[in-house]
Amino acid sequence: MELHKGHGPASFKIYQVVAGMALFLVIVGGLIVGLLARAYRGKTVFSLILGTGLFLLLGFAL
Repeated sequence: MELHKGHGPASFKIYQVVAGMALFLVIVGGLIVGLLARAYRGKTVFSLILGTGLFLLLGFAL
């Protein structure tokens, strides 16, 4: 419960930041690869628009 509330040890907080940055870089890397490959460009743009729209709808409208 203490980790959930953010009162955990400092090393766990550092781990959370590093894990978050790694996940962000994985997403950005996949987006870059998808946009650079001609065969995947349309699917990547469609997925990006759909995912962003769903995020905005679920995150801010409801």
